[in-house]
Order: sequence, then structure tokens, then C-alpha cells
Amino acid sequence: MKIKLVKYIVVIFFLFVISVFFIGLKKDSIYNTQGLVGQKLTEIRIDHFSEKKIINDEDLKKSKFTLINFWASWCGPCREEHSFLIKLNEEKNLRLIGVNFKDKKNNALKFLNEL
Repeated sequence: MKIKLVKYIVVIFFLFVISVFFIGLKKDSIYNTQGLVGQKLTEIRIDHFSEKKIINDEDLKKSKFTLINFWASWCGPCREEHSFLIKLNEEKNLRLIGVNFKDKKNNALKFLNEL
């Protein structure tokens, strides 16, 4: 009797886990930003990494085009794209703002110094 009950509990648990994964994988609207395209940025405030100032939405208006790039020291693709972004920033009328994501300041500074 106890063995049957344990088997049922295990089966129900695995069915629950599998259904949670399938439901989670089907929901892509969490990461879908298509509805934000073309909308105006309401307000932004970013602490400057190396200077004691705050970057806000007025700073974004200084250039016709602004690219906000989120990066981290532990991100491999960020390291690969860095030289391309710097070149793009120099060649085009593009303002580049890098936002460090979930990083310790000393790791981020080391990352930048290595590039």
C-alpha cells in the first residue's frame, strides 16, 4: 500500500514538473519587446561608471541616435562585440552608452582595462 502511494506521488510530482516546464517554455510574451518599438522613453537615470554624475534622458537627446548596450564582465559575447561597438561609435553619428549589468565594480573595471 505504501509503495503504491509513493509511486503515485512520484508520478504526480514528475507530471507537475514537466507541465511547469512546458507552460514556462510556451510563454514568450515575457521577453517580447515588440510592443515597445517606436515608443518614447519616459525617463532614465543611470549612474555614470567612472565619474560622479548621472546620465538621464536629456543626455540621450544630445545625439540623433543613441545605442544603449548592456554588458557584463562575465559575458563572452560582450567581449566579442566591444571592438565593433567602439568602431561603430567612431564612424557613425551614434552615441554609445554602456550599462554594466549585475557586476561588481572591480570586475567591470578589470574587464574594461583588458579591452
